[in-house]
Amino acid sequence: MKSYSLSQLTDSALDRDLDAAFAREHQATADVLAALAESERRQRHIALGYPSLAARRVEAVPQAKAEPMAARRYGLQVMLDQEAHDDLVPCQELLGHGRPAAEIGAVLGRALKALARELEKQKFAATDRPMKPRQTQSPRDIPAHMRRTVAERDGHRCTFVSDSGHRCPARSPIEYDHIVPVARGGQTTVDNLRLRCRAHNQFTAEQAFGQKFMEHKRDIGRPAAMVRKKGSSPGQRPTRLHQSWGPAR
Repeated sequence: MKSYSLSQLTDSALDRDLDAAFAREHQATADVLAALAESERRQRHIALGYPSLAARRVEAVPQAKAEPMAARRYGLQVMLDQEAHDDLVPCQELLGHGRPAAEIGAVLGRALKALARELEKQKFAATDRPMKPRQTQSPRDIPAHMRRTVAERDGHRCTFVSDSGHRCPARSPIEYDHIVPVARGGQTTVDNLRLRCRAHNQFTAEQAFGQKFMEHKRDIGRPAAMVRKKGSSPGQRPTRLHQSWGPAR
């Protein structure tokens, strides 16, 4: 962003220019809000290949980027609650192996690697020791070896591509989608599966089955989802939801 000096302006000129800038800002804000509301009503971001309006804005407006402090080293400033701090201290001590406590960056690096492995295992069935594929009872169930293959093929990212060629950048929330819905004879095979973000999975389902039908299905599913959410305890694994939108897609 350019820097400007207005030291040459008289007081009256400065007051006049500031009032004019306020007026332009007010009008620009009104224009943006009106365009956002209409774009949201039409769900234009979905067709353009974005999971949300926010994602479209991030790509449209230049964002500030973190500058490296040294070669391959970055500065990070975060706020920790008391519980996180209490977890951090013993990790520093244990990682130090009797020497002075390890740097927070070293603890964070190890923790992020462990978290990434756990999340990939949960979402994409990632493992270094794959088991023999097992037969599934439901056509909507996706075996672990297929989830791994599809996730790697699709780059762990939504595969929706807009008419202009823009591929959706979303990596979360991500879901497995049957290209040919199960309700229309689609099979659970690697070639018939793809990754979609939740917004584009829903968009595709509405194209296949109609918006009203999908709204009705979601209305039916909301009470059951609330019951599952309230019934799960902190240490209990949440119930796995269907990984595709639509009626037995």
